Amino acid sequence: MGGTAMTKLRIACGVALLAAVVAVTAARADEAEDAKKAVSGLVKDLEAKKDIAKKAEAAAKDHDLDYVMATFKPLDKRGRGGLGAGKLGDGIEKAIEKLSDKGIKAADLKAVQKDLVRLARVNLAVAEMTAHYSGARAGAKKKLWARYNDDMKKAARGLLKAAEAGQADKIKALATDLNAACTGCHSEFK
Repeated sequence: MGGTAMTKLRIACGVALLAAVVAVTAARADEAEDAKKAVSGLVKDLEAKKDIAKKAEAAAKDHDLDYVMATFKPLDKRGRGGLGAGKLGDGIEKAIEKLSDKGIKAADLKAVQKDLVRLARVNLAVAEMTAHYSGARAGAKKKLWARYNDDMKKAARGLLKAAEAGQADKIKALATDLNAACTGCHSEFK
């Protein structure tokens, strides 16, 4: 094979590789977006006071855990990433950390109450989904997964109740409990 033919072959291989990388990246972005939509759908059902258990189980079967957990990540400059935390700051995970560290003043609660309620609902929706990801774990690990998941649900329910009731004095402790469930699980399973 001559030099020109070899160069053309290299270029063709490079173009094919680039196309494959772009296709995989686009597919992952679609999967992440679909997981966000699933979580958002569960949040809407929670807003309507619907039981989300069966829908969460079905969503867990359809979406990779990493994409579901990515809903907690900050948004990038183009608005891609997690679901966002509104006036509470840059991403749900960061907002939980900040709330567990500083809490919220009663005078400031009204301005962020809607976002705080949504943050709690997102956590509850994700907790309902993550309960169904323990299948690959066995024995003690499965029990530990369930415990962290139950802790997350309990803290998210408490945070939702306190946020809806405007109980600023309870937010820090509940956010601390929620953060502890998250960080404990991540240290064990991430």
